[in-house]
Amino acid sequence: MVDLMQLITTAAAVKPKMGATCNKCGWCCMTETCPTARELGAGEMIPCKFLKVVNEEGEYLCSLAKEDNLLDFSLAIGTGCDAKIQQETLIEQGYL
Repeated sequence: MVDLMQLITTAAAVKPKMGATCNKCGWCCMTETCPTARELGAGEMIPCKFLKVVNEEGEYLCSLAKEDNLLDFSLAIGTGCDAKIQQETLIEQGYL
């Protein structure tokens, strides 16, 4: 069985900064379920059940986006990283 905390820690180490190009680390979907996924049956479960490993390098992709390009907008596909780690929030608020 895969250790979720190990996956999240590994993904956070390579996660791009907010707004930077997505590198498919999967951190966003490992730590939170988006409104679209919740509406489509994922509930609040993490990692999101729609998060899939796409290659041996450990890149991730939302299977919803893979199946239906119409969902790309609601999933923020192609807009850059839109998930913050705690350190980014603290920097933004002037604590670090």
